[in-house]
Amino acid sequence: MTGASVWTPEYEDARRAVEALDAFLAAHAADAANMMEVHDAESAALDRLPALDTQQASALLGDCMEPEIGPRLDQCWREHEEAMTEFISCARAVLSVND
Repeated sequence: MTGASVWTPEYEDARRAVEALDAFLAAHAADAANMMEVHDAESAALDRLPALDTQQASALLGDCMEPEIGPRLDQCWREHEEAMTEFISCARAVLSVND
């Protein structure tokens, strides 16, 4: 049976999480007065998704509130990794360690 839709509780939970995320984005963009209610609804919807851990759910909520933070954080991690790689390379050269 190819292409057939199969309803599962997991699918319904994911659909509700997407709807709640859309509502949260819209409420945040509109600077809604009931942000805590919308935030709590989204958080509860994400909690029902077993594939997401707490940190991932928190990151999704944070990205909705401050979408520009994600790319900045990625850039900071890249710069940190580059600095650590350079530091280790310099330390190895000074200490004459090559492995």
